[in-house]
Amino acid sequence: MANSKQKFQTDLGTVRYVYLNRPDTEFKVDGEYKCQISQPKAAAEKIIALCEDQLKEAGINKGKVQKPWQNGSGENIFDEEGNHVFKTKSSYVPKFYNKDGQPVPKENLPGIWAGSTLRLGGLVSVYKNTGNQGVSLLLTKVQISKVVESGGSDGFDAVDGEFIGDLDEGFGDNEMDEAQRF
Repeated sequence: MANSKQKFQTDLGTVRYVYLNRPDTEFKVDGEYKCQISQPKAAAEKIIALCEDQLKEAGINKGKVQKPWQNGSGENIFDEEGNHVFKTKSSYVPKFYNKDGQPVPKENLPGIWAGSTLRLGGLVSVYKNTGNQGVSLLLTKVQISKVVESGGSDGFDAVDGEFIGDLDEGFGDNEMDEAQRF
């Protein structure tokens, strides 16, 4: 295995599946901070080469190898514009920086949603354990260039129709049977 983890840093890119303000707890009880970032071909090739070098140094070259730019079937992931997409993750809260490279305290951190423009950095981690081997991008830092925040609850404009409803009344516990719920 590789003795030291190499650092990686992406170029600015658009992110998706963003869990940076709070961890994703769907598959891990303690949660995981993660997001995916799109990178143009030249930037992607640098990250791929770095990861492949780490795999080679660790002697991992046979069998199924999981990589952060591939899906579970081993196919590369691309966005709508044809850019490579990389998955990053961490069990720890990454450090955040503004566009000028100055630290952003957690209490001043905006809500970061899909479509934001960020630069991600961290460590390339090679692993080999029972039945799994591969390389991952461990997220340690995030630089914020452009933030897309939640639209909030702006509601809707009025439309033609019949339903107005009584906003103060709802269904009672037994007013809707199971067949009506689905």
